[in-house]
Amino acid sequence: MSAVDLLQSHCQVVWKRLAEGKVIPFLSAGANLCERPAGVDWLQEGCLPSGSELAAYLADTYAFPELGPLDLVRVFQYVELAAGDATLFEELRAIFAGDYQPNKLHRLLAEIPAILRAQGRPAGQLVITTNYDDALECLR
Repeated sequence: MSAVDLLQSHCQVVWKRLAEGKVIPFLSAGANLCERPAGVDWLQEGCLPSGSELAAYLADTYAFPELGPLDLVRVFQYVELAAGDATLFEELRAIFAGDYQPNKLHRLLAEIPAILRAQGRPAGQLVITTNYDDALECLR
């Protein structure tokens, strides 16, 4: 079996289980990077940041004192301690309240209930995400 055949087979099983309400889509931090061209500056191009991009932006903005790889949670904690929790909230709100376009993944998930209804199946859907943005909610 080729890699394409294996992927197609896997997708068929996932779709069946999703349609039965047995699979809940879980979007992790990389979901917003779908369709984003490599090397794009998220600030300049109006894209949502990855976790590492957000950590780098906040570390630079608030003079995070540690060297080496940045941990987003540690940077958040530092900003909150150095500038206050209201500051962290304001920064995150300014970034995530922007007008971002949903990507292919968001559009696919938003289309599932209509597909299920057309097949005469229950169309309730739960999607879990670790992301701070509301890109998926914009498609309701």
